[in-house]
Amino acid sequence: MKLAAVKEQDANKYAGYLSQIINANNGCKDAVIQLGAVILRRNISVNVTDTSDLMNQENNANLWERLTDETRDFVKAQIIESLNNGVSVKRETMRKVCDLAVEVQGGMQEYQDDAIWQDLLNLVFSFVNDEMESKVDAGLKIFTGLFSYITEHLQAHT
Repeated sequence: MKLAAVKEQDANKYAGYLSQIINANNGCKDAVIQLGAVILRRNISVNVTDTSDLMNQENNANLWERLTDETRDFVKAQIIESLNNGVSVKRETMRKVCDLAVEVQGGMQEYQDDAIWQDLLNLVFSFVNDEMESKVDAGLKIFTGLFSYITEHLQAHT
């Protein structure tokens, strides 16, 4: 209930709190990081509705659309940092952060005129060329998720 109240009062603070939770360097347990990533992903998703907030349609509106540019940049930076530092977390935790990254790109496509998150693409390309299996897995997971967004973007510009 407290989290929903923060979301209603200040969407930027809500997103900031959740994005700090997902950072692997924050000392949170994997289960907490996973939950933070899932909650933030559901609120940013252009396809999923946050079922914990169905009665308040205004508060349930897409979170990415409601954030300031500064908060969007902060959330993206926290995701990139979490992915970079994710080698120390469980595979399932990394997977949930990857899913969140894909949803952020989806929000950017939907609400920011087909914007491309270049830092994420650069990270994906560096991950798939890395020797660490966990980074290669994460890079491929993100690339697979981004494929539909990238395809839509390319088709719109052909």
